[in-house]
Amino acid sequence: MTRHGRAGASVLGRVAALALAGMCGAGLAVGAVRGVRATTARAGPTEVAAWRLDLAYYDCLSAQAHSLVHAGETVDVSMTDPGPGVTLAKVVAPFAVITDRASGHVVLTLISRPGPGTCLGSVVVARDPSGVVHQGRGSLSGHEMPPQTPL
Repeated sequence: MTRHGRAGASVLGRVAALALAGMCGAGLAVGAVRGVRATTARAGPTEVAAWRLDLAYYDCLSAQAHSLVHAGETVDVSMTDPGPGVTLAKVVAPFAVITDRASGHVVLTLISRPGPGTCLGSVVVARDPSGVVHQGRGSLSGHEMPPQTPL
């Protein structure tokens, strides 16, 4: 190959690399614009209000659970209804030890009960080993019933 042949191939390779780099840059820019638009859409006032209500709900459940169980205490979380059971386990796990043996431990259950003193219609209930049932204390102030969904 002549010297001009190698130089031509070298220039052609550089042009191809620049074209590829330009396409990659354009793709990254398009992805970034879409990401910003998606984030902006998810950070609107309706979404922020829903996130705040969700946080308040879990804080309320945590307050009720803390009113029934001491930190480090071993408890059983009822999984009779798995949905509320998993929700309650998420609330209790940071401060209590969860076991699947009800014998000799407090059994916590999340039940639906509309009205005052609830967390959007949910209440944490504890049954101690003797069978006595206690209701958690704490409520989501200002929201006694779940708000209407925006959809």
